[in-house]
Amino acid sequence: MTTITRKHFLTGTLCLLAIAGLLSVTSPASAAILSPGTSQTNPDAGVGTFYSTTLPALGALLAQQVTPFNQTSGNLTGSVTSSVYANAGGGLTFTYQFTSTGSNELVRATIADGPFAGITIQDAGSDGSGSSTPAGVPNWIDGDPFFIEATVGGGVAFQWRVFSTGTQLNNGDVSAVVFLETDAQNWQLVTMGLSDSGATADAQVLAPSEAAPPPAPIPEPASLLLWGGLASIGLALRRRARRRTA
Repeated sequence: MTTITRKHFLTGTLCLLAIAGLLSVTSPASAAILSPGTSQTNPDAGVGTFYSTTLPALGALLAQQVTPFNQTSGNLTGSVTSSVYANAGGGLTFTYQFTSTGSNELVRATIADGPFAGITIQDAGSDGSGSSTPAGVPNWIDGDPFFIEATVGGGVAFQWRVFSTGTQLNNGDVSAVVFLETDAQNWQLVTMGLSDSGATADAQVLAPSEAAPPPAPIPEPASLLLWGGLASIGLALRRRARRRTA
């Protein structure tokens, strides 16, 4: 079971602030690769490399999972909808949207190292379609996260509030649709850790998989013999019928 601890929460926050302090210029909110070990921030935050704010063109919906939070401590309840779409580049786009219903706010969602290893996240962002509670300054109310992070080990994280800034997913709030456009070819169910600074929960969500879809089953030798025998009987009966009509 994957959960996010307070240590992880603070480490991610401090890393973001360190990055923000080193950057004196900002980047436009357009498609940019989210490389392992980096993060992209909400344009409203005004610091760092901005993530995209427009949902990319989505192809066919290939899979969708709606999962309630499984509480592990505190009162962090709600649900997450994860979806997989085909994309124009021949890969898969993964989307995530969260609903918060507990007395503890949802601050951070994390997929631990592994599923995104070796996968290129070609575009990352959030579409501003949610409804959330403003935090300090700067703040916003559209459910977009403060930042989206890709870990060195192949994980990802979304965080809505950094200390007192950003936005809050409180009881009744719904996040925007967070998206990751990738070159992945397959998907799987993995555990996502959910937290505020004290409460934790987890949920099963869709994420990339290196494994290929299972091959079609190969008939056992006995089955092959059975089908071969039936085919021979059918052929013999057809020949006999022709002789009778001749």
